[in-house]
Amino acid sequence: MAAGRKGKQGDDPGALPDGTVRWTAAMRGALAEFRNTPCRQCGATLSETQPLHELLDHIGRHPQPAWQQRPQRLRVLELHGAEALPLFLEPAPRKEALADLLAIHHVDAVRFLAGQVRHPECKTALAKQAERWPLLVLRELLAANPSRH
Repeated sequence: MAAGRKGKQGDDPGALPDGTVRWTAAMRGALAEFRNTPCRQCGATLSETQPLHELLDHIGRHPQPAWQQRPQRLRVLELHGAEALPLFLEPAPRKEALADLLAIHHVDAVRFLAGQVRHPECKTALAKQAERWPLLVLRELLAANPSRH
């Protein structure tokens, strides 16, 4: 186990993510910037009572300016937990999106990073996940690159 790590998550190499979200101070700060203003295109706002599939559909059809995307994603994450993971799986994730992705302890987050390992930032994030879940990361890397094994 690496020095300074909390918990005993890395003791079991076969451990799997538990599907929880570990909120960081940076995530809480960005979430505090969320303003539930009406959409400029349709006038709708993000409602706590909306099902996740409706929120994902709305966000996909009505993208926000870049400075509003992270707070919006984090608000949906706060409402729906790790099920909001699809909002964080962008083809070329930004630095803050990767940091948020590392806080989402879900198998699909590991799978996404394994598929994006050619990006240096994703490779670094995947190495951090490998400290937590070594066998899962290895399995996902082999599945993402079957011709290499």
